[in-house]
This record gives sequence, C-alpha cells and structure tokens, in this order.
Amino acid sequence: MDLKRVSVQRNTILAIGRAGIEVDDKSKTMVSRLLEEMTRAGKSAPSKQAVCRAFNSIKRKRFVRWDWTGKRWQLSLTKQGELELSGYEMLEKLIRIPKKWDGKWRALIFDIREEKKYIRDRVRHTLFTFGFYRLQDSVWVFPYDCEEVLELLRTKYRIRYGAQFLLVERLSNDRCLRQHFHLIP
Repeated sequence: MDLKRVSVQRNTILAIGRAGIEVDDKSKTMVSRLLEEMTRAGKSAPSKQAVCRAFNSIKRKRFVRWDWTGKRWQLSLTKQGELELSGYEMLEKLIRIPKKWDGKWRALIFDIREEKKYIRDRVRHTLFTFGFYRLQDSVWVFPYDCEEVLELLRTKYRIRYGAQFLLVERLSNDRCLRQHFHLIP
C-alpha cells in the first residue's frame, strides 16, 4: 500500500467521523457525499474509484457501520473506527506541514527486541499510517517537524531508550525520498 492510498483512507475516515454521512442509496450517493465532505474539509479530491477502494478497505477493517434511521442510511464509525479517527486527528494537530520545506529530514531509529515484537510492529504500523517513509525496517523518515509525534510514540510504547530522534540536514541519494513526499519542483 502506498502513501497516496493511506491518505485517501485517512481522509475517508475523517469525512465519515466529522460529518456522519446520510444517504438514500448506499452504493450510488455514498461516494459523492464522501467526495463532497473531503472537498468541504479542504482536502484534495481523489477519484471516485480511489474513494470506493478506500471505503471498501475501511469496511473490511470494520471501521464503519450502516444504520437505518427510518428514512435514510446513516454511515458512522464503529468503536475501532473512532479509535483510528482519534489517531488521525492527533496527527493533524501535531504535524503542521509548512508551505515551504526547510530541507531537513526527521528520522526515528529504533531497536526493539524480538520479545517485544508486537510493540515493534505497532510502531511500524503507526509510522506508516502517519506517512513516514521506511528506509529500513527500523529507520523511518519524514520531511516535516514531527518531534512531538515521535516523543508521543516513545512514551506510549515505552521505547524511550530504544528509539532515537534525528534531525538530518543532508542525506545522500535523497531523490527517492523527495519524489515520495512530492518535494521535487
């Protein structure tokens, strides 16, 4: 799964969580309503196909449910979906993407023992969901200020001594990173 697909899923969950989508016909108007809500929230509108894929993915993960209100279908988040939404909202509050990149990379390097494999996998999943780029299994990079998020992860997963935050001014062969984060003019 690539960054763009994760972004569409994140924006779909945000739209459902913030707007509580109501439709007459589940299949036809739901995608249009989601696109409407994403545009209203200032997000770039993806294609209808991308929204359908994202919706099917979050439905498979049991993040959403349909409820009949007597006249219309109400699309809302499940407890699991609300948990995912709170993570995305936290990300929006903590990571501010400036208009111009400062040219520095932020990296998290961690070494979590095999006995704590579950925690290691959760950290990787969280970093991936937040849009970090994996250089190696335990080396993740992001172009914008995110020290608060990384501190939060270190505290939440109790990996304070097994994880290091780096501010990197120069990284050899960072062209693929610049392309990934759309930083090439």
